[in-house]
Formats: sequence, C-alpha cells, structure tokens
Amino acid sequence: MLAALKSHCQGQLGDEAVESLDTGVPCLGLTFAEAGYNDQGTETLNATYSLSFDPKRDFDRWMEITIPLADFIFGYERNYVMKPASREALPPREWIAFRINERQGGSQLHKRRLGQLRP
Repeated sequence: MLAALKSHCQGQLGDEAVESLDTGVPCLGLTFAEAGYNDQGTETLNATYSLSFDPKRDFDRWMEITIPLADFIFGYERNYVMKPASREALPPREWIAFRINERQGGSQLHKRRLGQLRP
C-alpha cells in the first residue's frame, strides 16, 4: 500500500512526507466551532480533541467514549492556523458546528500535508 501511495505521489511529495501520512495509528479530530468557521479569512473559536485508536483492540466492537470538556484544546483558528486560548478566559460562546476529521498520528490533518501539492 505504501509503495503504491509513493508511486502515486511521485513528483509532488517526497518519500518522507508520504510515509508521515500513515503512522499506523488511526486518529479522529473532533472539533466544536462557532459561527463563521467556514470562512478561513475570519478568526473563529474552536475546541478540538484528537482521539487515537489501538487497531489491535478498538475496531471490532462498539465503543462509548466520554471526553471531558477540560481535555479539549481551545483556540482561535484562521487560515488553518490555531492560536491557543485559555478556556477559562473565554467569554460564553455558542457552538454551531461539530466536525469529525481524519487525522494522522501526530494530530495533523492530512490536508495540511497534502497542501504541499498546491502550487
């Protein structure tokens, strides 16, 4: 599989970048977002959490997951760059969206790595 991916991305991504796309640890990024989150020109507040799975244990059964709000990372995002913020210092906000994104083991979005394909 990795060889096929390297072949497919040849000329756009180096081998190291392709290898970093799959660390063997499946992850999901869970994000709450406020109004304006689709406009990357506007700074919006997000609360994110990276959820990793053990492929030997977690894929053949249903799971119930509880994530305390204190475990989320809060920050203001603009142009896919997150500026950290302290949850305690934030004014009350209304979350209007919940996203689930695939992530690689280091919590990076795949699109951030794949963004290297753009001129």
